[in-house]
Amino acid sequence: MNMKKPVKESDKTKRAREKLEKQLEAIERRITPAQLEKKNLEIHHWIACNARHRVVLQKKNIALFDENQNVAQTSKSIQKIAASLQNQMKDMQGIFKSHPLAENDS
Repeated sequence: MNMKKPVKESDKTKRAREKLEKQLEAIERRITPAQLEKKNLEIHHWIACNARHRVVLQKKNIALFDENQNVAQTSKSIQKIAASLQNQMKDMQGIFKSHPLAENDS
């Protein structure tokens, strides 16, 4: 294979990449186990405070995938395409049945 060497990075691109790397490193330094624990507690507190708004699901049957038992309705554009294809199929069947080489069932 003919593999070309990558083009050398321009100074402007190099500076932009280095700036982004520094920003990412600064963000990573701020993420400490203590900060993660604090955020964990905040999330749990928010969930507890908003529990009254939660919908009780014990009475509802929820499944991630119901094996298409509840299929979504077909869109109008797809219905038009399907109808057009059915009409084309009927037209083609008529053409093939009337063709002189078609087998006769009689």
